[in-house]
Amino acid sequence: FKKGEMTVGSRIVISSPELKKLAVVVAEEFQLLTGKKLSIATGKAAAGDISLNIDPKMKGESYEMSVDQQATIKGGNYDAVAMGTVSLLQSLISKENRIVLPKQTIKDKPAAEYRGLLVDIARRWHKFETLKQLVVLCRWYKIRYLQLHFNDTESFTFPSKAFPNLATKGRHYTLDQMKELEAFAVARGVTIIPEVEMPGHSAAII
Repeated sequence: FKKGEMTVGSRIVISSPELKKLAVVVAEEFQLLTGKKLSIATGKAAAGDISLNIDPKMKGESYEMSVDQQATIKGGNYDAVAMGTVSLLQSLISKENRIVLPKQTIKDKPAAEYRGLLVDIARRWHKFETLKQLVVLCRWYKIRYLQLHFNDTESFTFPSKAFPNLATKGRHYTLDQMKELEAFAVARGVTIIPEVEMPGHSAAII
């Protein structure tokens, strides 16, 4: 940490089009945390801006966050920048009528490439909105992989176009929901691992 603080302005500035999805996520989370709405822009960042950048020279998921006149986050890829934005959001301070960030520099990278959460949604089915909440949880704890256990004796929860009657009534998800969940996760730097097992855990299929 350094002495001083930066008052957050009104913009998130992205250096490449692929970061727009992330900027939208950060703007939504920022508004949820502070009540303040940020716009998304391209070009050169100014004082008070949050700047998101991909640096090909950085390896893997390593990222850097520097807060001075502006808050700059750079990482080797999309997922790395996504982790950096979590660190930024966790550093926010509400002070009188301003939202501020302590001046600081963070250089970080995961100790392990595989950081996963396994959730059994066959034995204990969860509503679709709960799955989205789990993705958000993974993002905020910088867990990269969400593994979903889709089938077991109790139910088969994964949609099948080949066998439309296979899914357990009242305990399954639609294909549109799975596509929505995938897009929701990718935008937040989370990878979903679908687990559909055979011949074990397949009593519902039989």
